Amino acid sequence: MAEFTKDIQTLTQQAGSSPQLQTNTGSLATDVISAASFGLGLYRQNKAATALAGAKKQQVEYQTRLDEATLAYGDMQASMASQEQNGAAARAKRGKFLKGLGDASFQTQVIAASNKLTGTTFTETESNLNKAEVQRQEDAANLVTSARAGAISSGQSAVGIENMSPEQQQELRVQGEIADSERKVRAATLSNQIQSGTYNKMTDAKKTAAYLSPVMADYSLTLSSKLNTKAEELGGFNSVDKAPLFELITNERTSLDAQVRQHVETAASLGITLTLEQQNAFRTAGNAVLDSFEGLMGEEAVTKALGLLPDKMLMQNIVKGMTSSDGKTRDASLAILLKLGGNELGGVDIAAGYGILAGLAKGEAIDEDDVPNAGKLTNAAFTAPANTDGTFTPEQQTFNKDIVENTLQGTPTQVKKAVKGNVYKSLINSIVQFKGKNFAVEDHASTAAAIVELGARVIASASAQAYNAPKSRLVGGTSRDRQAVNTDTSKNFTLDEKTLELVPVGGFVYMTDEVKNYNNYVRDSIKALEFVGGDVEAYKMDIANSILVVR
Repeated sequence: MAEFTKDIQTLTQQAGSSPQLQTNTGSLATDVISAASFGLGLYRQNKAATALAGAKKQQVEYQTRLDEATLAYGDMQASMASQEQNGAAARAKRGKFLKGLGDASFQTQVIAASNKLTGTTFTETESNLNKAEVQRQEDAANLVTSARAGAISSGQSAVGIENMSPEQQQELRVQGEIADSERKVRAATLSNQIQSGTYNKMTDAKKTAAYLSPVMADYSLTLSSKLNTKAEELGGFNSVDKAPLFELITNERTSLDAQVRQHVETAASLGITLTLEQQNAFRTAGNAVLDSFEGLMGEEAVTKALGLLPDKMLMQNIVKGMTSSDGKTRDASLAILLKLGGNELGGVDIAAGYGILAGLAKGEAIDEDDVPNAGKLTNAAFTAPANTDGTFTPEQQTFNKDIVENTLQGTPTQVKKAVKGNVYKSLINSIVQFKGKNFAVEDHASTAAAIVELGARVIASASAQAYNAPKSRLVGGTSRDRQAVNTDTSKNFTLDEKTLELVPVGGFVYMTDEVKNYNNYVRDSIKALEFVGGDVEAYKMDIANSILVVR
């Protein structure tokens, strides 16, 4: 660039200096020489002007090239951070980029111009990239660690976690957090009972039950994780060599006394004494789980069925159920396993089993009598895509179909239980969420039939609750600030002809939970029906008729 400037200065002087013609000097020879010099000066002036124009053009072209290269160099540096490159890789990319721009002198000018423009240097960029790379490595390592802890906490295998995708690792971490939160709830429940004095007022049997509730839940999940881990190391539960698996069970049996001693110490720190009856109750419960699973591993039908399961997560959740401290849960998980393995089961309530197994995917224990909770947990089966692209495997789609058939199309008692437990709500919500892809296309018709059949009853019940709700309610913060508001659904709301939702007649009205619940059922069930190809208009007519009956 300096050469351009120097040449332009010289040429500008040459082009701007006009030659002078000197004649009549009194000497012919002098006049001739003077004329010749004048002509040569004019020639040189013209040449200088032409060269000046060319030099200025070159200067503009060079400056344009420099500006473009500077901007490109800056963009290249900026892109390195988004590409998550480390410093060494960035330096190599930078060198290759600069080499393509021109010679060393031009590269130097580009770098200088970029540093001035951006206010930063590549050294700083490289340092930031290295720091970011270190942080990424730390985050990745922490995710692996938390995923492994999550797998153990939620009763799953701890093998091969480092080779999983970040999304899969994150899911394990979340599962662990769910399981840990439930542990805290169980522990807090017992602690509150002790601190409030409720525990001391309990019968011995209730004291034992209160003690076993948290410790056996923890024991079962830990055992499940160990068994799933060992099985994966052996190549599956149907592995020819089951000796290491049986050895693990034996070791777990001998460790029960050590766990009891730990429980005694923990109880003492809370101010209670575990009786011998309570200690023996834990030993009995633990041995029951171990004996049950050990016996099942000796059954070819069981190990064969485990080996046939195509979905790893499903298999681990079944094992989790088979190691549950609750006998009904163990039986239900075994029944589902055998059914999935192609075994015919007579006289077995599969419907209850599906709800239990679905709940295990969330790491939560299910009380058979806790219908709302069971319904909530069944949602796990509907909303658990296995593929990395968010789609469902054929096995999952079949499993979801079976849940609908066995919980929503069973006996009147089963259907009532499923509806009361919000299984129907879980169904329509999941279909809307996944646009019907959680069910195979060939099963859409039967799924639509279930929505229509149950929807009519569910929505009729929801509308009845909305219209029969109290006509006025006290709302507000404190008792002093509370005031009565009109909550008469029949006077405050009308039915929208298009959506069939309840909408305010006019002005501000208080929208009760009953009205909200009805609207949600109508909205979600219609959307779900659309995704599975059902007759929406006929369904709307059923809803309208049910409303007319209620009103």
